[in-house]
Parts: sequence; C-alpha cells; structure tokens
Amino acid sequence: MRRGRATIGVVKRLVLLAMLVGLAGCASGPTDGNVRTAPSVTARASGDPAAPTGTLLPVGRGTRVFVGRLVENVQFASAAPLEYCLDDGERYLGAPHRLGTVNLVGKHDFTAKDVGLVVVAYGKERPLLDLLQPLGPCPTNYGDGQSGRHSSDQPGPEGGYRTRRSILQKLAFIDAEKAEVVKLHEVVQDDTTNVVVRLFNPFERPLKPEARARYEGSVAQPVFRSIPIGVALEPGGQLDVTLEKRIDHTVRGPYGDRAVRLLIESVELSLYRPEIRIEASLFLEVR
Repeated sequence: MRRGRATIGVVKRLVLLAMLVGLAGCASGPTDGNVRTAPSVTARASGDPAAPTGTLLPVGRGTRVFVGRLVENVQFASAAPLEYCLDDGERYLGAPHRLGTVNLVGKHDFTAKDVGLVVVAYGKERPLLDLLQPLGPCPTNYGDGQSGRHSSDQPGPEGGYRTRRSILQKLAFIDAEKAEVVKLHEVVQDDTTNVVVRLFNPFERPLKPEARARYEGSVAQPVFRSIPIGVALEPGGQLDVTLEKRIDHTVRGPYGDRAVRLLIESVELSLYRPEIRIEASLFLEVR
C-alpha cells in the first residue's frame, strides 16, 4: 500500500526535503506557527561492515550517477506531471518517469512494479525544454475539475502542469545510458518500540549522505518531524540504524495544545556531488 502512494507522495516529500536540510530536530507542518519543537530524539547507528558481494557499482568514471525513487509521471498531477500547458498556449508531453524530483528518460525498461523502488541511473543532465514534445493548443478547460484528484499533490519543481516556460528553462532532465533497480535498505527488526534499518552501499566509493528519519501523524491535518541521522558507509558496506518506532509530538492550536504520536515513515537520503546525486526516500514497511 505504501508503494502505491510513492508515485506522487514521494515527490512531495522530496520537494520538502530542501526545506528540512539544516533543521536538525525541528518540527514541521503545514500550519503557520502551530507546531512546536518536540523533545529531541537520537538515532543510534552501529557499524556492521559486510564483505562486498558481487560487483560494486561504478562511480566517477566519466558518467554521472543518479539515485532516487522511481516515480511515474501522471496527467494533471502537479507534483509529477506527464504533460504541461505553458504560457505560450501550447500543450507539451514530458517524460514518463522521474527519479525523485528530476525527470528521467533513456535506455531502460521499467514496468509498473518498479514504480516506488530505488533506481540508479548513469547518464547526463540536459535542459528540460529539449525533452518536450508539442501536442497542440492547450484546451481552455485543461485541468478543470482535477483539484484534489491526487491527495498529496504539492507542486513539484515545474510548478504544476500549468506552468511557465521561464520556470522550465531553469530545470534539467536525466538522459540515462543505463538504469536499474538497486537495493539500499531493508528493515531487519520491527518490534513495539524500535525499528532497525539496515542501509547498504552498493557503490565502489564511500558514501556519507545527509540522512534523516521522517515521522508522520495527523491532528486534523498531516504533521511530520524530520530527525538527522549520522550515516557513513564504506564501499560495499552496510550500517544498522536503530530508530524509535513512535515518538511523541505536541501541536499548538487556538484551543490549546494537542499531543500526537508520530510513526516512523521513511529514511530520507540526499547527497549532491559532481559525480553522484542521491535523492531517495526509503519507505519502511513497519507493522
């Protein structure tokens, strides 16, 4: 069920990820000033080095590496649009998929079962406008009645399916020479109080990404917290991270404070280097 939500919801998460960087242990939410900082929670990481199995994936050999969760672009989806109506009055076809928030095309053969999984792609970035294919005039009622069709649909970098050429000309897409599903994590323990997540590094280079544990809940509307985790992975290595399964959180409202229990939802990884870009939400299937 969680994988089904990944098509649009993961893009919303990744759009918000930039807002979360640097907010160590801060509470966040969709209301203005109605969420206050919850007690600090520490994620405990313990090294568990593993001998590399099989061939490690290359990094820094002349082709940039992109890692992210595979998202299917959908018509009328603001977070991951398949088509665009631009301010020139024309409608354009975009890419069928994206990695995180970046559109993806190239040599791959993904199916519906791959959507929501983490993918590694080798290629280069090109201007997004070079990708668009004209479909003719944009109907005057294009997108009318589509509001709320995608429940977690917050506009992505393009600004939605109705947008401006000046916005798209600042964006790029991934032109992949090769792309495949890759395993970066698994849940190895899930009890009433803790979840242990095993993180993997399938690459031939060490990785030290920005990592955050994301907790979610609801008090009339969604509430989330993002907590930093220290992660460093040797080539072919693995790391066990112990996280509290649920945390307490307090939301301040006009009628007083309300307590809510937040459940661990995902581990968010981000890393931006010339040779590799990681922008991945690792969803946790917890009971």
